[in-house]
Amino acid sequence: MNYLLYSLLLKGGFLMNRRQKTKLGLTIVPILMFLCVLPGCAVKTANIWGSPETGLILKYQMPEGLVLNYESLSTMTQTLDVMGQIQEVEGETTSSVTFTSKGQSGSNHKLSATLNKMDMYFATSQGEVTPDASDAVGKSFEVVLSPTGNELELIGIKDLKVDMGPDGVQDLTGEFQDSFPDLAENSVKIGDTWTSTVPVTQTSSNGESTMMFTHTYTLEGFENVDGYECVKLSIDTTGTYEGTANQGGMELISEGTLEGTGTCHFAYKKGLFVKMVAEGVADGTVFVSSQNLEIPMSRTFKMESTLVK
Repeated sequence: MNYLLYSLLLKGGFLMNRRQKTKLGLTIVPILMFLCVLPGCAVKTANIWGSPETGLILKYQMPEGLVLNYESLSTMTQTLDVMGQIQEVEGETTSSVTFTSKGQSGSNHKLSATLNKMDMYFATSQGEVTPDASDAVGKSFEVVLSPTGNELELIGIKDLKVDMGPDGVQDLTGEFQDSFPDLAENSVKIGDTWTSTVPVTQTSSNGESTMMFTHTYTLEGFENVDGYECVKLSIDTTGTYEGTANQGGMELISEGTLEGTGTCHFAYKKGLFVKMVAEGVADGTVFVSSQNLEIPMSRTFKMESTLVK
């Protein structure tokens, strides 16, 4: 409103002589100042996150020097049906990671990630296995993160290795290729959905596996979590996996499908991922070609990741 009035007055002034324009110019500032204090006419600065009415703009905000500490807990139970004999594996992993912003790379965020802790434990029918992550703890790698949470690059992640015992030595690439929730490319309102597809690869000295996740996010509403004003996102996940491994001289080929559900809380005004909880199940088959054997496999899992102040 004020800009339109200013434009009309200014254009009208070009038709006047210099003295008239001078007088008019002296009146513009008082008029505009008066209009700016009228109720409902104050100049408003648009929020970078938008509004629930017009649509929220969900983006990660990572100013240089920002430090974020995340703690995660994941559990799993896996069953194999080997010719009628059920073999079960239960596992638990706890970890702590610090992300430090190193500023921008174009429109993307450059992060330094340091693994502070990783404890892993598995109980099998053959005994207990405690993988050794000591070689990875304390080491850092770099993450290039898009404004919507796409992990574009993980630089140096293959240098972080964990000795998994019978499963060989594996790097931690698969742990961080899908660690940040993916946000909508466009503004969204409550009830809107968006989808992201994320490939996750895992390599070890015994083989490799590939998982393809499709996440469907829905903006459910608003909640306060740990003092942060957050949007609540529900997540429905489907996917496939396939892998090869070599154990005891036998080649193992696995394939299957997976599905899961979860919730994510994102502090939309600060641009921070605050918390995510998810669970799901994977069903598939392990093929042992040398013995012409097919082993049904099922795995259930739960995970939680939280921003720690």
